[in-house]
Order: sequence, then C-alpha cells, then structure tokens
Amino acid sequence: MKNKMLLTLSIVGIAGLLVSCNTTGNTSSTGNTSTSTSTPSPVSSSTTPISSTTDKVTYKQGLGTSIDFKTDKNDVITQANVYVASVIFDSTDKIVSAYIDELQIPLTYTAASGDTAAKLEFTAGKSQITSSHKPEGQAVASKKELLEDYGMAGSATKGEWYVQAAAIENVAIGLTVDQFKAQVGTNGKPADGSDLSADASITVNTTAKTIESALAHAKEYEAKEAGVAGAGIVLTGISKDHSGNWQLNVEMAATAVSDSKVASTQVSVYQIPVTTEGKLGTNNAVTYATEVGAVGTIASKLELGEKYGMAGTATKGEWNVQALAYETWAVGKDAAALNAAVGKDNKPSDSDLAADVSITVNGFTSSVVESLTHVRKDSYK
Repeated sequence: MKNKMLLTLSIVGIAGLLVSCNTTGNTSSTGNTSTSTSTPSPVSSSTTPISSTTDKVTYKQGLGTSIDFKTDKNDVITQANVYVASVIFDSTDKIVSAYIDELQIPLTYTAASGDTAAKLEFTAGKSQITSSHKPEGQAVASKKELLEDYGMAGSATKGEWYVQAAAIENVAIGLTVDQFKAQVGTNGKPADGSDLSADASITVNTTAKTIESALAHAKEYEAKEAGVAGAGIVLTGISKDHSGNWQLNVEMAATAVSDSKVASTQVSVYQIPVTTEGKLGTNNAVTYATEVGAVGTIASKLELGEKYGMAGTATKGEWNVQALAYETWAVGKDAAALNAAVGKDNKPSDSDLAADVSITVNGFTSSVVESLTHVRKDSYK
C-alpha cells in the first residue's frame, strides 16, 4: 500500500513538472517582441496607454510635409505655407495618433532703389509675427501655437482653426490613409455627410496629402505603448545662401512621445530659396521636386534623400544618413538630454552622437524638443 501511494505521488509530481515546463515554454521572456496579431486600441489622450500587454508592439511613425506659396502678379512671394503631419500607425497601417499643424510665413519684398539694397522681411503686423504665443527665439508662430490669435473663429462655423484641427485628428484615428482620403470632398473640404464634416469646415485636402506622405516615410519602432504624436516647426529667421540669395530654413520634426521622451522621431528641413527679385529661386529642392515625388512645390531634405548632394563633402555621409543617426540617438531622451548634446558650434557635444554626425544639430534639436510638448490632444475646447 505504501509503495502504491509513493508511485501515485511520483506520477502526480511528474505531471505537475510537465505542466510547469509547458507553461514556461509559451511565455515570452522580458524584452522579447510579441508575435500577437491583435490590433492595439487607439490613443484617447496624450497620456492614455494604448496597450496593456507586457510585450513590445511594432508601430510606424512618420513625418509628412508639403509646401506652397502665394505670389503677387509679378510672381513675388508674399507668403510661404508649410504643412506638417506627425502620424503613428499600427502594424496594419491604421492611424493610432496624429498631429497636424501649419506655418504661414508672411513676407514683404522691397526692391532695390538707388543705393538701397533689396530687402526681404517678415510682414509687420501679422498675428504670426506679433502674437504673444510665438515661441521665444522663433520668427513665426504656427497655427496651433497661435490659438485664438489666428482669428478665424468669427467667420468659421466650426470654431477656431486649432479646434477644427483637433477634430480632424480625432476622426483620423482608426482609419487607413485611403479611408481618410475618402472623406475629402472634390472642393478640398470635408465631404458632405462624412465624419470629418461634423466638426470641421476647413480645407483638408492638403492634410490628407501630408498624412499620406507620413506613411510613405514612416519607419518602424517597438514599444509597449505607441505614445502620442507630436510635431515641431521652427523658423528662426531669413539668411543668405552662398549665391547671395535669401534662404528660409524651416526645421521640422515628427515624434512619437512617451513620458515626455522620444519613442521615435523623424526630422526634415525645407530650404526655401528666394532671389534678390523676391521670387522663388533654384536649388536642389526645387530642381528635383518632381523627380523625387515631393508633395509640395519644393522638396524637403527628407524627400530629396541622396539627391541633396552633401555626401561629397561630408565626413559622416549624406544628410539623410546623418539625420537618421540623430533620430536613432534621440530615442529615450527628454528635452534636457537633447539640448545638452548641442555644442557651442551647434554641432554634437555628445560623443556617441558625434561618432555618426558631423553636421550641425541645433535645428534638429529645436524641432524635436518642440515636438515633445506640441502633441495631440482629444480636444482644445
């Protein structure tokens, strides 16, 4: 009887060990990527996690941009319009989080007269220039930064621009790019009866293009939570290029933000050439815009890729190669860490960053730092 009891206990023990081993074999170890095909729920606010799993999930994050110009009858530029979309996608290319913004750059050109040289200035008195909401050190405020100072609410049936932008971002969540584009009417505004039309009356055709551009440039990252989409657009002034023409450098960043840190980021720059006659000039951004499939009138550095043409003189590779190195280095860092890596010469002071980047990084940093706080919200009401 005693031997039978011992045999029974032994069998039970062995069975227990087999169950235990089988359970352990089906559990991913810490840090492994989950192979689950379930689609995460979309972000509902800037602080709400979208995944409750312990394993990391693969997302995509991208920067979409476009640019166009207003000119007078003599083709003199009176305003440059820069459009930006920061978008996070899930593994099925559905939108998880989105943030859109626009920088309207008002310009006044004065032709040369006698001994007085021609001038290109930001138009005085415009809200983009005078608003108290304009970030310190920047020349122009974006529409999201302007808030009520943009001044559209009095004539808009759906509220101020930033309020409608938030509504557009909310509608985009859970949609594919094609599904979002399907809600754009032939007049560029929300199609009648669409979800977009319920809370937005502003044009959305360019928004659709920039969201599509964000997917085209999106890169993968892994995280337990997708984070929230944020964007930075920075213009500090008007400079002169090597040929004596004017140039406006618009720094842009799209970031997936988690706990005020970079989960993934993508940067780009528009270099806008303006001739001494006040007209759009020529550089690689203009020359190759059609060839590289730029969304706007000119190509961004991200769109140009190898055609930017810096590799011959750069010690660390073409601009897009160094930009990607910066983006990789920035992951996991907050604003303080990002700012601390910019040296007095605006080049990397961080040894890890300097190992792969030799170009100036102050522009990258200013736009990425801004994107950490300029993030999607459910509503601005």
